[in-house]
Amino acid sequence: MDTKKKNILILGTYKDLSSLAIINNQLNNFLTLKGFNVFQSENGENLNQRENFDAVITHNWPPIFKLDNFNQSKKFIILPWEYQLVPPKWVSPLNQLFDKIWVPSSFVKNSLKNSNVLSDKISIIPNGFDPKIFKRGECTFFKNLTKKRVKFLFVGGTIWRKGIDILLEAYCSTFSKYDDVSLIIKDFGANSFYLKQNYRERIDEIINATNSPEIIYINKNLESEALAELYNFSTSLVSPYRGEGFCMPVLEAMACGKATVVPKGGATDDFCKEETSFFIETTNIRHRFKEFDLGDKKIDVTTPKVKSLALILYQIYNDTEKALEKGDTAFNFVHQKYSWEMIGEIYFQELKNTLE
Repeated sequence: MDTKKKNILILGTYKDLSSLAIINNQLNNFLTLKGFNVFQSENGENLNQRENFDAVITHNWPPIFKLDNFNQSKKFIILPWEYQLVPPKWVSPLNQLFDKIWVPSSFVKNSLKNSNVLSDKISIIPNGFDPKIFKRGECTFFKNLTKKRVKFLFVGGTIWRKGIDILLEAYCSTFSKYDDVSLIIKDFGANSFYLKQNYRERIDEIINATNSPEIIYINKNLESEALAELYNFSTSLVSPYRGEGFCMPVLEAMACGKATVVPKGGATDDFCKEETSFFIETTNIRHRFKEFDLGDKKIDVTTPKVKSLALILYQIYNDTEKALEKGDTAFNFVHQKYSWEMIGEIYFQELKNTLE
């Protein structure tokens, strides 16, 4: 295939620090290196070659289903999703509009299949990381953040879906201010896409309480290099999510040689193993999501158990060597399989197979 004659449009956010923008920009970089003529647009406006794209790749939140201007193009969608069913109104456009549906994990693929999306359209392409940034290294920027011996790290929006309430309950029921431990919370989207959804007030209440264990809250934006330093500064990343399509902070922390704490049965099962991670026991709880047009229908939400997480936190606190061992294994594992260059090759082959 002569890539120089192929025009590719990546349609979706690319100007912020969100995981969607990171993926879109990495895909742009890789496909450009492969010789494609790559264009980016957030909404499809102000394009000079609307009818001349060989392929349109959409990756945005909410998903972009209006592609009337690209009837002659092959159409692809990168679709992360966090729960066991997708909104019913998505099923028809997913089945009829797109040539391929790229999902980041087996969990998302199963969610789509459970929702009657055609399985032969679905391919799993995991997310990746930049090994020049996410690697073992010294921490200089955050070295005075805390003097505590054990440092648990949470990275993500402090919202219900990501399980921050579960983490706060487990952490505060296990430790007090007298323990040599800190929980560092790096919030995302508190002033934008997660505005009025987060647990900031509850976090502040705990910080100001008399006997609470140390919590350090970070709300400012961090470039990838600073985030990598934060991973390196920590003892372990804790991500007790109820719903994720992939969970990039887990992969990035592993790339920095850190053990991760994740729920069993979620999207991270694809790349987290017993040798790399501590698994939180879970239970399925029925939940109604009216905001996703599911009506009164309830779906199962894989929910981490607070007591199980508390035991893991206590285990790491008393045996950091075990966390170090898992972190070493995690480092080697993800650097062999999940760099953006390796993931980019999968995207390239998928495009090549469809466009030829």
